[in-house]
Amino acid sequence: TATYLGRFNDHDLFITVNHIVGDLCPMKDGISPLVLKNALLSPTAQWRCKRVLFQQNDIDTAIISVIPDNEAANDLLTSLKPSRLTQVPTELRTPLTLLGYGSYRNPNYILNEEDSMACVTLAPHGAHLIADPDREWQGKQRVWSMPVGCDSSRGDSGAPLYIRGTNLITGVLWTSGYRGHDLRDVDLIQVYEKAPKRVWTDFSYIVPASTIL
Repeated sequence: TATYLGRFNDHDLFITVNHIVGDLCPMKDGISPLVLKNALLSPTAQWRCKRVLFQQNDIDTAIISVIPDNEAANDLLTSLKPSRLTQVPTELRTPLTLLGYGSYRNPNYILNEEDSMACVTLAPHGAHLIADPDREWQGKQRVWSMPVGCDSSRGDSGAPLYIRGTNLITGVLWTSGYRGHDLRDVDLIQVYEKAPKRVWTDFSYIVPASTIL
């Protein structure tokens, strides 16, 4: 999952996580096999990564420049509304919305919107440098992170976390620990309230925009 940030100095920029980009898109001008699509707005539009403008492992973030792969992509890009990065709200349990292609109960990887009552900020007062809590596909890097209650699964990496009802991105999702997808929202909140240490192992984790800006 990646998010359009707008056009700057003739570069159309998307933000995503670095562990997706890896070395698929070289720092030079060569065209890479990394392809971006927006199946929600167009079944045919796609872009190719042209250049990596920013990569950093300890915030697992990449900002890439893309070029349209076809006319549909060129037309769509002119109509997309850019998103903006913003500071994480200081108010605990600020409602968020996650947009991603997570695979849980989503075998066709259709864009999902997660805006349940549990999709909120959980520790808004500072990022922690943590190891990847994913027990099945654990990455090697330690990443500056903040926990959120939003449901996520494989395929959501790079997904934006919006302050609900706005186009302001408060962070980019990079991983999650096992929480049990069938728990009710109220159960997740009770886990947070009764076992606060698990907030750094059992929830979803974003790279806060404040570490990227």
